Amino acid sequence: MRRVTKSSDDARSMTPHAISLLLPTAANMTVVPILSLLLSGILTRTDNPDAAIGGFSVALGISMFVGLPQLRTQQLTLVFFDNHASLRQLRKFISFWVAIVTIIALIVVIPSITEFLMTSVFSVTGELKQNAQDALRWMIPLPALLIIKMHYYGAVLRISKPRLAWYGTGTGAITVVAVALALFSTDLI
Repeated sequence: MRRVTKSSDDARSMTPHAISLLLPTAANMTVVPILSLLLSGILTRTDNPDAAIGGFSVALGISMFVGLPQLRTQQLTLVFFDNHASLRQLRKFISFWVAIVTIIALIVVIPSITEFLMTSVFSVTGELKQNAQDALRWMIPLPALLIIKMHYYGAVLRISKPRLAWYGTGTGAITVVAVALALFSTDLI
């Protein structure tokens, strides 16, 4: 059996390419805590900041739990995306999970289910509970969007197009900030 070794020239040429793929995905992971800080800053300007931030945090935790399949979507895409046929199969699989988490997110906002979660699971009452319930309704699309995002990031990495990842990270950050500011300035939250 012949042993395959990489030359040091191959390793050096691979490093800039690996960094070009790493940077946008690392930036994406960095944007999340920054956006959370920004949203918390916006929520501190409400009439009851403790309840607003607490309600948002409870709702975000529930939405992230519903969207747990997103944690492996990127890896599945990296492993199984080889050609157009495999991409078609992956998209069917991803669509299935998008539908499942959206259905679960819709079930979670049914008043009796939400009431059970807020009172029995999280022991949340009063304005905090109301803010969490309101935030949950706004977060219905979040689990599905997280799955789609991770699938596209996996595809971008697989086809080695880091510029697309930069566009996605930037667009996502701008959209979240714009929507948060719009909601806050229109008294919808």
